[in-house]
Amino acid sequence: SDGLTAYRQLPLVVVLPETVAQVSRVLKYCNDRNIRVVPRGSGTSLSGGALPLEDAVLLVMSRFNRILAIDYPNRIVVAQPGVTNLGITNAVEQDGFYYA
Repeated sequence: SDGLTAYRQLPLVVVLPETVAQVSRVLKYCNDRNIRVVPRGSGTSLSGGALPLEDAVLLVMSRFNRILAIDYPNRIVVAQPGVTNLGITNAVEQDGFYYA
């Protein structure tokens, strides 16, 4: 389960890729076999948006955890899916910003 512990489900399998090529191979494999995929970034997932399915691959993207760009004038952060809200806050707080 994730942070929303009211719902629990074991996935078919959990995959923790480290490279874009690995993500691509997993998605191609699943697509070719009509296997569902549930992507999961990082963090609590208190909204329940990344709950696994018993017949799906849980694609955990937590190893993709880099902030790629911060654009302060436009209030934009470009981040990989494994970056947490706290990670963004830590990256911008020295400039007086906070990401809720």
